[in-house]
Amino acid sequence: MNLRLRWWIGFGIGAVTWIMLWIIIVIAQLGAAHPHNQWITQSYAKKIAVARSIEGPKIVVVGGSAALFGIDSGRLEAALGRRAVNLGVTAGIGPHAIAAYADSVIGRGDLVLMPLEYALLTWGGLPNHAMIDFALEYPDNLSAWPVGALLDALWRVSLQRIVEGFRGLPDGFAVAGVYGPHNIDARGDQIGSGRASRSDYMIMAVRDAEAGRYGRDYDTQDPNLGLDLWSTYWQRWKSRGAQIIVFPQPMQYRSLFVNNKGEKRYYDNVPEWVKARGVAYVGDPFDSMLSDDNFFDSPHHLHDEARENFTDHFLRQLSSHSEGAGLLSK
Repeated sequence: MNLRLRWWIGFGIGAVTWIMLWIIIVIAQLGAAHPHNQWITQSYAKKIAVARSIEGPKIVVVGGSAALFGIDSGRLEAALGRRAVNLGVTAGIGPHAIAAYADSVIGRGDLVLMPLEYALLTWGGLPNHAMIDFALEYPDNLSAWPVGALLDALWRVSLQRIVEGFRGLPDGFAVAGVYGPHNIDARGDQIGSGRASRSDYMIMAVRDAEAGRYGRDYDTQDPNLGLDLWSTYWQRWKSRGAQIIVFPQPMQYRSLFVNNKGEKRYYDNVPEWVKARGVAYVGDPFDSMLSDDNFFDSPHHLHDEARENFTDHFLRQLSSHSEGAGLLSK
């Protein structure tokens, strides 16, 4: 055996050993509490408790933080004549976790309203850091991840995150800041997000935000992963007797979305992709793209006043849609 071959064999054995050791270390800390996730899990705990306390058919709003900040559930209740719960928390944890939370409370006769972020609706199979963070603490949905997503997560998780997982929560840890159950009302909507409450930093964060390139992602990833995942849940919820309505998320307008052919084609096609899977789509994505002044601290988070306008806008569109006329007349 020559020296070069022995080197490559040694390198291969070392690489496989390192990879197996890394996998063992990651598995060993699955389920360990992490500070990044506590505002999310505590928010969901509050919202799920509200949903389970409602007797009879209810309105369930499903989405990420665009729903949390963008939907006025009180206005929905007044217009539709039934109690509502807003399950929106953050899109960062990914479609599998969000769908599973919703699945635990959707029942017969429920009206499920879904202003899904595009990153959720057409998720292409690449997990972000927040999704990986959450899955490490709550790994129940990992079996549903595509193999490519699992491998990508193993590659991208940092040693620091693993160490933090083994350490657990710091002594005296408590959720604080803008996000969390302390800033959610009795229906699950965000509070404390009035237009006048915006700091200069928040205004600049909105102004300087990078435009999402969902059309580009659609061309480079597989959007059917997200669409097919949601389709599975939509059919399950419909089989329970629930009514599903998808509509555009509120988001910051950028000329790129209209002027770039790929981006415009993406938004033009979104309603058709949903309807092709047997679910109603109400509205036009371009009508839900709003100027910077409507947002609180990110290009997906409306301030309180804009949230009222956006919800009223959706209800007007619903009233002229075949899925909504009967609902609003009740």
